[in-house]
Amino acid sequence: MKKRQRSGRLSDFLTKELSVIIRNEIRDPRVGLITITDVVVSNDNSHAKIYFTSLVDESQQKSIEEVLNNAKGFLRTRISQSLNMRSSPALRFFYDEVSERSNRINELLAAAKSHTD
Repeated sequence: MKKRQRSGRLSDFLTKELSVIIRNEIRDPRVGLITITDVVVSNDNSHAKIYFTSLVDESQQKSIEEVLNNAKGFLRTRISQSLNMRSSPALRFFYDEVSERSNRINELLAAAKSHTD
């Protein structure tokens, strides 16, 4: 139970801290405005998968993912300065397609409902 609570706290911390660092310190114009939607930390806290969304087209999504993954060393260093742990987790960024899929499902459901009315 304690390990799960610690991972949850670490996930929350990483979500907040990475949002601030990316917004204020990543100067690459390709990143723009992103939202970190989820952080999944491994059981041993050695790895973290960070999921994000952005209001850009599909080609730019991959570009943002690439920029963030190229900056993961810098981001990990900045995170480790704030963490009170022996080591900070290795970071890996992924574009979160869940919101797009849910929007598409909602559109399909709305269209189906309008056809039945």
